[in-house]
Amino acid sequence: MPVGLSILWLPLIMFSLTISLSALAIFLSVLYVFFRDIHHLIPIAMNIVFYVSPVFYSVEMIGGNTQKIVRLNPIIGYLDSLRNSLNIDSQLDLRYLSIATVFGAILLLAAMRFIENNRMKAVFVS
Repeated sequence: MPVGLSILWLPLIMFSLTISLSALAIFLSVLYVFFRDIHHLIPIAMNIVFYVSPVFYSVEMIGGNTQKIVRLNPIIGYLDSLRNSLNIDSQLDLRYLSIATVFGAILLLAAMRFIENNRMKAVFVS
């Protein structure tokens, strides 16, 4: 199966996705120190995100105003970009990828600030 030149965007997409997921992991790790029961909520939240995100369907299949609401999910930018970079007939839409990348960078900065603010509090939690 031939692939197009848009596959060259794949490392950037994966790097941006890694940044976002690392930020999420930092937030959850700090929250886990203070709230031990959060590990029960993580699988439920992951299932909800899985079914809300268009992994097995395209966002274009959703019509009307619902598509605008679904596009607020930052994971959609990564999924659409990954799907389009591997498809030879698709053009890569950098608009949603750039929104997702900026979201991931802001989330990482917020996570680093969050962990720095809670560093001393976490030491004294029993």
